[in-house]
Amino acid sequence: MVTYARNNLNQYVQIDSAQAAPRKNFTHDADGNLSGEWLTGDMNCDGVVNILDLNAFTLAILDPAAYTAQYPNCNLTSGDINGDGLVNVLDINPFTDLLGLKDAPTGLNIRYVWDAENRLIEARPADESAIPAGTLRSEYAYDYLGRRVAKRVYSWTPGSPGSWTLTLDRCFVYDGWLLLLELDALGGTGVPPVVRKYTWGLDLAGLNGAVGPVSNRSTDDGRSSAGGIGGLLAMEQASGVQSGYSGGYFYCYDANGNVTQVLDADSGAIAVKYEYDPYGNRVNTPTSGELDQPMKFSTRPFDAETGFGAWLRRLYDPRTGRWMSRDPIGESGGTHLYSAFRNGPIGYIDMLGASPCPSDCSTCWITCMSAAGQALLGTDEGGVICRPDGCRCACTNRSKIPGGAPGTAEGIIEKCTLKHEETHVDQGTTNPSCYPCGTCGTLSRQGYRVICDSGECSGYGAEATCLADAIRNECRDQQCVDAVRQRLVATLEPIPKPDTCGIRIMLHVDTHG
Repeated sequence: MVTYARNNLNQYVQIDSAQAAPRKNFTHDADGNLSGEWLTGDMNCDGVVNILDLNAFTLAILDPAAYTAQYPNCNLTSGDINGDGLVNVLDINPFTDLLGLKDAPTGLNIRYVWDAENRLIEARPADESAIPAGTLRSEYAYDYLGRRVAKRVYSWTPGSPGSWTLTLDRCFVYDGWLLLLELDALGGTGVPPVVRKYTWGLDLAGLNGAVGPVSNRSTDDGRSSAGGIGGLLAMEQASGVQSGYSGGYFYCYDANGNVTQVLDADSGAIAVKYEYDPYGNRVNTPTSGELDQPMKFSTRPFDAETGFGAWLRRLYDPRTGRWMSRDPIGESGGTHLYSAFRNGPIGYIDMLGASPCPSDCSTCWITCMSAAGQALLGTDEGGVICRPDGCRCACTNRSKIPGGAPGTAEGIIEKCTLKHEETHVDQGTTNPSCYPCGTCGTLSRQGYRVICDSGECSGYGAEATCLADAIRNECRDQQCVDAVRQRLVATLEPIPKPDTCGIRIMLHVDTHG
């Protein structure tokens, strides 16, 4: 059904449809002739209503004159979403509804509940006075690293009184930050059966996906991990999860590590295909009976219940292009506490939901080898250099640690010195108040506050452990053993009481022991 709205002059000013056709507003000239047709909510006049209209809509609410000046070919009345003839704050909720920012399955406003560590623990209807049948409520649990380890989904059954019925109970098992298994805990008393098993390979950086520091020698060619983005190889799904879909499936990607196709391992047929806008919203129309699996944009699992993607430290909403919770490090990470991918997801990735980096963070080795990078190290054997793009690079001073081939004392000492500095990269990422970087502009040296002196324990411990292991497993002759042992002793000397750092390294080791 199509409805028309008219003004006092009997002129059509709005047309609305109960079907998929969008609402339109009309304008007239002084003689009453139709002069314009405007798509309601299309605030930037690009012909579609989507998240890209958000900034223009906000400007129209706050400063109509500035909106008219910035968008001279648009019409302010496109922001009159509720049809009351005004563009004001009363149009905000209808505008978010127009963008589809309510819960997709029900169209309800959703209340999100968070714990003290800013982790989502529940999503439920905001208005519980009249909940439609089949409405979903989700609950989540996390481990000490912030990894989501459990999810429960309940379905509402109306009645006197109504009740919530548990319909899905999943547990998640990880290797580091990589999701390995989904277990079905619904109705069972023993070990939950595996319903999905994931196999990982090399990520965008050509590494194993372990989230760690950006080093000039993380590998022989200086690459650093992309946190598993683009590295999921296959998924094995048990029978009973989805009718018609069980067995093995292979993943295909675009250049940014977004899942674009999932192939049936037996037939090679496309089980599901994804196309995205820049912010990760699916733009191709789902086909009837396609494979329903969670791994999508940026190789991250997305919840069907909320539409959110689960990054490792925060949830991401592609409909708004923002994180759902504040930056864990506050304004130390920038003044916009919810900004995702520096508002440029085509050019940036974010492994954790904590620190966006461009794909060329793997060029840290170039930064470390540069004259400017070496100059920042001064007389130190190593250090962490901050780049303007947000990357922290663990570097060695080539004049003091020249490096060498694997298995030589020089190569081992270089590798283990980097292990020390890489701990400070991790510390700087998670605790920038102790290990601050410069704001922007040229290269800078990662800072260090004496109050955070215990952080050196991790550095010396990593270096000492690396050296001791190398003596046992890498040295090929006694000359190497002697040189590396001497370095190990020198590494422990700056620590007055190594035991206080938990460093207990046996110095009397030989090539075989």
